[in-house]
Amino acid sequence: MLPSPRQSFPYLFLLVSCVVLITVIINSLVRHETKAQTPAYPSPTIRIHRDERPALPPDLPVAQARKATSPSIPSQTPLVTATAVPATPVLAQPAPVPLPQGFGVMRYPTGSAVHGHGLVIIGTTAYSIDAGVLRALPLEGDGRVQTLVPTNNQIDGVATKDWLDLAPTGDGGLWLLDRLGDLARFDPQGGTWRSERHIQDRFHNPEELYVALASFGGRAYILDEAQGQIWRWPATDLAEGYFGGADVWPRIKSGIDLTRAVDVAIDGAVYVLLREEPEPRKQLPARIRKYQGTTLVWEVTAGTTFQRPLRLFADPTAAKLYVIDQDGMRVQVLDEATGSLSRSYTLGVEIRAVAMRNTQLYLLSRDAIYATDWQGVHTAHGGDLDYRAWRPDDPDTWGSVHLASPIPDAFLPDRDALIPGSPRVYRYGVHEGIDFYGIAVGTPIELGTPVHAAAAGTVIRADTAYVELTPDELTSLLQEAEQKRDTPPATEARLRGRQVWIDHGNGLVTRYAHLSGIASRVTVGTVVQTGAVIGYAGNSGTEAGVQHSTADVHLHFEIRLGEQYLGRWLAPLETRRILGQVFGFDSSNVQGK
Repeated sequence: MLPSPRQSFPYLFLLVSCVVLITVIINSLVRHETKAQTPAYPSPTIRIHRDERPALPPDLPVAQARKATSPSIPSQTPLVTATAVPATPVLAQPAPVPLPQGFGVMRYPTGSAVHGHGLVIIGTTAYSIDAGVLRALPLEGDGRVQTLVPTNNQIDGVATKDWLDLAPTGDGGLWLLDRLGDLARFDPQGGTWRSERHIQDRFHNPEELYVALASFGGRAYILDEAQGQIWRWPATDLAEGYFGGADVWPRIKSGIDLTRAVDVAIDGAVYVLLREEPEPRKQLPARIRKYQGTTLVWEVTAGTTFQRPLRLFADPTAAKLYVIDQDGMRVQVLDEATGSLSRSYTLGVEIRAVAMRNTQLYLLSRDAIYATDWQGVHTAHGGDLDYRAWRPDDPDTWGSVHLASPIPDAFLPDRDALIPGSPRVYRYGVHEGIDFYGIAVGTPIELGTPVHAAAAGTVIRADTAYVELTPDELTSLLQEAEQKRDTPPATEARLRGRQVWIDHGNGLVTRYAHLSGIASRVTVGTVVQTGAVIGYAGNSGTEAGVQHSTADVHLHFEIRLGEQYLGRWLAPLETRRILGQVFGFDSSNVQGK
């Protein structure tokens, strides 16, 4: 005979009480273990302002908004939380500043040139790269801003990556260099695109890393930071390499070391800007060198003449070299013959690029161009712009993001090939994270080295059941990438190997890849604190991992807001400086002694 509900109540109450007590004890033990794994360094702060979040259409339903703002992860890995993010307000136009003496200004609609790279003037139009695409900015008030993109983002059937830099061809056209290292030509008159020079998957040690483009005398000059070389195109009567065809190491031994070079300018002589190296073992200041052939003519070190330089521009007509420094807030004019300071320009706004037109100076700023042959304020019309676009290349976006290093005591890698935005020619793609190799970051990283959470958050991906690629699978993936000259998203996900992703809220996610293992109790839904061990360094997803070798051990670490990674649309030097601020070990203003 079954007991009545009244008789069963005491037993049910006792059973529920026991379950609650057991749950409390288990949670206490888990919190204790997590705390024990957390190193004793302060938690970073993560403050993402609402206007820094990924933009969404204002009429997007909540369910779709959650999907749009959550990281793209495999369907078998459910999201723990998904909070709808409000639509980003229209990008605000910076408050107008008083016109500097001797300058007029052409203002463009908001979003026309938020973070421009390079400036070339052809006729009555200025061209610059912004958000990885080519912009045409009219220099007369009746023109309209245009975004110029090849059909289907392909030139001669080959996919293009984000544009990195541009230079004039000398006959009314433009050369453009993309993130992978491909060189293309654009003809503004006919609106046509043409491939000029494709980078090839060929093994070098180190591999090429193209970081800047210049031109002179109808030839393009491509600065290769990794090879310490300047490649010329077309390479007809002279050797392709400006400093000869020898490998990088003999050049370095002979004193031609360009492995920290970030920009180049040409006027018959060659001017190279070398970035600072703040890593404590080296402490090298930024410097500018002038070469005539392979002979070093002069060298100026950061200090009183310039600080925190970004870009160079040579004016052969006036024999002047323009240096954008102080993180873009000033232009220093140097005498090309001696390297001595001639004059300075400070506009009170960030300056992104310099160009000359009929002996007059033009300075590109945010949604504006300042020129010495204009008077007053002029306004251009809008065009095919997305004013609501959220911008990962806007330094203000990352100003409130502060993280701990996932590898304690590590510095930023000493090579720009290991930071976001660098090419990965073997798969015809672009690197979206930081590669922490022990030899490059100043601390040992071996198979099984603990990897720590960069900030508190919730685990949204943990490949606890990861199965390594087979050699045939790896070969097939790389062959597909070669055929497409692109890395399909599914291929890139497989090549990252075993991963952990952590959602820190407000669209900020960190990813940890190539892990050899995942820490116990770290699964989807686990809440971790800053510094908690979440996995172990390895080489999964790499050729060495597929071969079950212990080589190539490192941590691939990504910082993402929405679907964008920190480093997209930024020059390598800009990425490096922002990363230094995010991790709290920025000391890039290293001065000469």
